[in-house]
Formats: sequence, C-alpha cells, structure tokens
Amino acid sequence: MNFWKRFKSDWYIRVYMILLAVLLWVVVVMTQVYETTVNVPVRALNIGPDKILVSNLPETIPARFSGQGKDLFVLNYFRPAHLELDLRVVDQDFDYPLHTGLIEVPAGLAVEPLVLPGQDVIPVSVDDRLIVRLPIAPDVEVRTRAGYIAGEIVLVNPDSVTVSGPNTIVSRMREVLTQERIYVGLADSLTEEVELLAPERVDLYPTTVQLNIVVNRLGERNLERIPLLIVGEPRGRQIILEPSVIDVRVKGPSHRLAQLTSDSVRVWIDLTRWDRERRDYTPVIDLPDDLELLDTNPATIRVRLEVDSWE
Repeated sequence: MNFWKRFKSDWYIRVYMILLAVLLWVVVVMTQVYETTVNVPVRALNIGPDKILVSNLPETIPARFSGQGKDLFVLNYFRPAHLELDLRVVDQDFDYPLHTGLIEVPAGLAVEPLVLPGQDVIPVSVDDRLIVRLPIAPDVEVRTRAGYIAGEIVLVNPDSVTVSGPNTIVSRMREVLTQERIYVGLADSLTEEVELLAPERVDLYPTTVQLNIVVNRLGERNLERIPLLIVGEPRGRQIILEPSVIDVRVKGPSHRLAQLTSDSVRVWIDLTRWDRERRDYTPVIDLPDDLELLDTNPATIRVRLEVDSWE
C-alpha cells in the first residue's frame, strides 16, 4: 500500500511541477517585447452629409507593432486597433497617404505602431449624394390556373420609393425593380411583401413593397343588338346596313363582364376606302382592354347604297 501511495503522490507532484513551469514560461514570454504584423481594420470617418464614399476601401491593412507579448496577444485577438481615414477634406478622388499616426490603439494596451509595410496610399473616391423619388417596376410573371386570369397591372404599395446614393449612379436610374417573382397556378388574388433591388452604395426607403395581384375567374357574355355605326360615309349617299345591329360575344374577368353594358362596346363599319364592287364588310369592334372578342353574329355586314345615289 505504501508503494502505491508514494507513486500517486509523486505523480501529482510531477504534474504540478510541469504546470508551474508552463506558467512561468508564459509569464516570461508575455512580458518580453516583440514585433509582429497585425491586420488592422480600416474605417472611414467624417464623410459630409452631402457626400458619399464610392470607392472600395480595403477591409484591413497590415501594420507592424512593437510591445509586450501579452498586449500584442490582446491586440491581435480581442481588442484590435483601427486605421482611421478622416474624409472631411476629401471632395472627389484622392490618394490618402498612410502613416502610423492614423492608427488608433485601444486604451490600456502598451503597443506602438512602427510601419505600414507594402502600401503608401489608399485611393479614395467621393461623390455627391443625390436623393430622388423613383417609381417601382414589378419584375413579376403570373401564370394562372385554367379558367382564371390575372390583371395586366400588378399593383404595388407604395408605387414609388426614395432613392439615395452617388450622383453618378442615381442620376441614371429611372425606376426601382422588385425581386423577381414567378407565380404559377394562381386561382386567387395575392398580396405579398417583396424586397426591392438597388445597386451597390444606393439606399432605398422603404426597402420592401406590398405586391398585389388581382386574379379573377374567366367568363363569357353575349351582348345583343348593339347598333352599328358608320365611319367615312360617302357624301350625298344613303347607306343601308343589313343588319343594322349585331350580337357580340366576349370573354374576360367575371366581375368586368357583370359591369358590361351595350354602351361599353363600340361597333362600326369603316367606309373610308369605299369600293363600289364590294358589298360585305367585317365590323370593327372596340372593347375595353381587359376583354377578348370571341365572335360576332353575323360575322359580316352587307352594305348597300340606294340605287338613285349612284345616278
């Protein structure tokens, strides 16, 4: 038993000695002065309210630091320094000269920036900020289920947004697109929030819009005995139409068909290019935009002049 107790006791002592040696080594290492290169984040400060940064600044830039190991460790992993570019005096294009005085070291860290290896300047480009109001253009494709139809106009709310960004970009914009949406098999109206698309460095307010797609069931309706009009009637001649009324069958959204009256449809015979040898004319039908003509009854109209009109 004494052997095993002595062995266990010696094992713990050895572990403690190793840990103590490691701790002493760490303390010595951390208190020594070293030089190391650290990637320092780049920040742009004090841009005027009427200006906007248009160049891509590097995210980080290498810098050489000197200091105790413990401070360099904290600097590298926990409390990074920053290279700050003061842009209050930059108007357009400018090669910003780099030096260690631009580096801000966190308080409490005894490290000193020495050099910025490999780069002398950062190209900086600033443009005037332009703010305009632009309409929204929905990038939408709608495919309804058979027997249904979507309205030709996809409504958005709001129908325009505030656009803010570099003058060279915003001045060329004429509209703001939504994200692409493809809807297949719709049988009901739809309302959805969609994101707006903007070029890089351009801000939008708001950044989303409400998309409204109206879907209606298709139907058919027959409008009877619509009076025929005459366009281009020859002077001094009496025109007789046979028949003088016509039936029109149309297709479209059910709610529009319910509102349709005979006055909503204009039908006429065009005689601006009258041909005395021609007797049968196809009527011209003027329908509202969201309706489709299926057929007419009759399909052609007989046009004749009184016999004495030719004499």
